[in-house]
Amino acid sequence: MISESTGPANPPGIASAVALAWVRIYTLGLPDAVRSRRIEEIHSDTWEQWSDQRSANLSAAAIGAQTLSRLIRGAPADLLWRTHLGGLHVNIHVPIDRLAGLFLLLLIAASTLSFSASGYDTSAGAGFTGELERLASVSGWQAEGYVMLQVASGFAMIVAGAVFYLQLREKAPGMSLIAALALITAGIVGLISASLYGAAANLADEWRAASPENEQSVRVVARGFLLALSYASPIGQLALALGVHGLAYVTSKFGFVPAKLNLVCLASVVCMAAGVIALPGNWDLPWIFFAGAVVLLLTWLLIAGAWLLLGGGENAKSSTLQPGLPAQPGGA
Repeated sequence: MISESTGPANPPGIASAVALAWVRIYTLGLPDAVRSRRIEEIHSDTWEQWSDQRSANLSAAAIGAQTLSRLIRGAPADLLWRTHLGGLHVNIHVPIDRLAGLFLLLLIAASTLSFSASGYDTSAGAGFTGELERLASVSGWQAEGYVMLQVASGFAMIVAGAVFYLQLREKAPGMSLIAALALITAGIVGLISASLYGAAANLADEWRAASPENEQSVRVVARGFLLALSYASPIGQLALALGVHGLAYVTSKFGFVPAKLNLVCLASVVCMAAGVIALPGNWDLPWIFFAGAVVLLLTWLLIAGAWLLLGGGENAKSSTLQPGLPAQPGGA
């Protein structure tokens, strides 16, 4: 068992909890001594950062945003360190079609969170005051739970992109790379969105408790975070849609899912295009088209994921979960 009881208490805040959870995830499977040492290093680092920045009178929201920023920027280096130290350790002999089905179903939850991240009124008038009141009324555990779900969905998209690329690059290197990069981009944007939402929620609490002379400055900073969230969310949603459509192309081309199922993705693309064309007009019509595109996208994920998970793709040429190895000749 790994314990931190001999060291300082965990630093407060959602971001610190996420950082400590992340190090536990990517050190799974390492020898206890190595894993414990790495966890203690990150624990000490996050505590020192919290202590130093609190001494410099930084707000909890600012410290949390910096911690999540460091986590996102350092995640690739963490995975590289883990790979070099112990390898990926994923020689599990799971048929690729079943694994793909599982990840497609997981992407349903990730997609739902991604498409629900935006929608805040960021105008400078009374509408934004209402948004601050709404954010401040959210209890701390609810805000933390939503941030944790967003972080989990972001990492799920990153892992899904990497797994799909490792398994499909021998079959369709170009399209599998595009789909993987799109999913990874959506995951990174999801992590950024989580940090922006968490910071905005903390600032809303500070705004409610702020003195009259500080209220306006806190309001301006909170609006900046929500504006950034409103710009980041569409980028993540577009990348996610591109990744799913890329997977639809590859999985249908090589017989993992029925080719006719691509009609669902085609209808989703048509709805997205119609929504873009209708943007200059009334907002109600584009919203209907975009909502239809999202529903169709989730429908494809549900049907394709269930089809593969239940063995519908057993006739496709597949390999076991061994990254970097080509498909076995004649494999089922």
